[in-house]
Amino acid sequence: MYSALMIDLRQSRKYGVDEREEIQHFIYEVLDVLNMIFRNSLERKSEFSAGDEVQGLFKTPGAAYLYYRLFSVMIHPVKIRAGIGVGTWDIRIEKGGTTAQDGQVYHRARKAISAADETEGYSVLYCSQGKSDTAINSLIGEAAEIVSRMNAYQNDLMLFSEMLSPINIGEAENVSVMYSLYYLLWRKRKIRFFAREKSISDKLPLADNAEDILKPVPVDACAPEESFFVTSGKPRGLPVRIANILGITRQSVERTLKAADIFTARNMAISAIKAMTE
Repeated sequence: MYSALMIDLRQSRKYGVDEREEIQHFIYEVLDVLNMIFRNSLERKSEFSAGDEVQGLFKTPGAAYLYYRLFSVMIHPVKIRAGIGVGTWDIRIEKGGTTAQDGQVYHRARKAISAADETEGYSVLYCSQGKSDTAINSLIGEAAEIVSRMNAYQNDLMLFSEMLSPINIGEAENVSVMYSLYYLLWRKRKIRFFAREKSISDKLPLADNAEDILKPVPVDACAPEESFFVTSGKPRGLPVRIANILGITRQSVERTLKAADIFTARNMAISAIKAMTE
């Protein structure tokens, strides 16, 4: 059983030609970095398949979801829809990319992204034909809605949370290269389209120091919880680490994290991954 991820840029034609070019170039950079971070869990790297659609093939549904999740936060506020399918990989073209492959896994991903396009309130859907699909879709759908409501400043702090305390599934993410996301965040705020809203760009240390600044401490979504409910999405000391890097107060960071429901979204993501694994 494998997992296919399909992502489509929404309303991309509403952007001007120059904006679309900026966004497309940045998305290519994001895909390169995420393909490097998730290389241990990719069967076929994610790439543009046709028009504004991105497609990739993964070993596990948890990895596909984590990839989508980082992608959606990284390109915010660009709107996307996505589908994750779980199933068999029936037609294998060894020298071909993801668009050359076919099978049940791709058909279910296509079913999921089509339903997401037609159903209000769901920008991402998961289809495995399993009993947990309904619960998983409620979790990932609400987590995506939380991210979509964020302003640029809140989104930047969400990204910092992911860089300093990345959610992973054992060896699925290569945590040692998470600092590459910092470079992308630093670059993102220099791009005209993404620089319209107030962000933390003026507080970011130079990207060249990212490897020394971040030192990620991962959270394994598949590890047992200490309680009967999920709390691991809120790691101890994270607000202090963010505050020290940006040179702002811990209280300011904590207010933003709470107002944006960032820890709620992280706990929902972890809960969804646990359900996918089970």
